Amino acid sequence: MSDKEEEPVGEEEKEQEKDPEPDTAEMGEDVEDADKGADKEDDDGDADGVNKKDVFGDDSDEEDEKPRKQSRLRQRDSDDSDEDAKKAESDKDSDDDADALDSSSKEEFGEHRMLDVASRISKYSWDQTNSQVSLYISFDGAKALREECIECHFRPRGVLLIISHGGKQHWFKIPNLCHAVDTAACKQTVKTDTIALKLRKAEQGLQWSDLTDEKDQYKQKRAFRIEKGDLKDATTEQLIADMYQNANDDEREGLREAMRINREKRGEDARSATASNSK
Repeated sequence: MSDKEEEPVGEEEKEQEKDPEPDTAEMGEDVEDADKGADKEDDDGDADGVNKKDVFGDDSDEEDEKPRKQSRLRQRDSDDSDEDAKKAESDKDSDDDADALDSSSKEEFGEHRMLDVASRISKYSWDQTNSQVSLYISFDGAKALREECIECHFRPRGVLLIISHGGKQHWFKIPNLCHAVDTAACKQTVKTDTIALKLRKAEQGLQWSDLTDEKDQYKQKRAFRIEKGDLKDATTEQLIADMYQNANDDEREGLREAMRINREKRGEDARSATASNSK
């Protein structure tokens, strides 16, 4: 058996012996450790509550949010506009209701507009049945007057009487009867010192609250004021005081009695409350 002779080593092989190739297993471990370190930093960042999106913002989310904000603003403006419109409409309805209440229907007697206030007749009385309203106007010597000296004008909601005597035109006028009358069935009757006007009711059986519509108008306006106006939150005493301002002498006497009773009752309630608290 012959011994083999060693082949001479070339320069390149010598260089490879000096610089051996890196261990791929070792490189894999280093890469894996680097990845783990990066993951750990990400985990630490999340644990501290710091997110890259939170720090720098997400442009896409911000762009999506802008139209949503604008939509909400437009919706809010639209809601406010609708609310303002509803309020304006409600105020307009209230004003229209108040105007309707203020506009009492009064008959016009255009052919007799220039009547002297000094010749106005103020002394009269009236009564009613289910079918008619009777007016009694006092005038001395009425029976002795010529027929053409007495003229009467009937309207659905008004009546005008003119008496020509002594170079003057004496007159009596109601332009706002409480309810409508049948003008074709109305008539006049002349007595010694009285002129009687018979007004046939347009609605048979309807009882008039007064000769004019002023009392009914006042009640409607008052109801409106209590529901929507300045008396909405008024106390009982304030309501009575308001009624007192618009009452006649007989009504005011009754209202004074009602106010006295109301004050006494409030005093008794206060004393009872004090006695109960002291026990």
